[in-house]
Amino acid sequence: MPFLSDDMLLETYDKAIELRLDSDFLDLLLEEIHRRNLVLAGENDRVPNDTICNTNETFLLS
Repeated sequence: MPFLSDDMLLETYDKAIELRLDSDFLDLLLEEIHRRNLVLAGENDRVPNDTICNTNETFLLS
């Protein structure tokens, strides 16, 4: 799945769960999520990989 962006992969996994798709497909998505060291969270809790969150500030890495 090298052509799928991180965000799209996470959205695909969320949608696959919602649609109750086949567990083998979910396992493939989850393996890729773990391979990329992505974090599963609620949609509003997601933080892009290029940001660091502090309790008071968010810094964009350059």
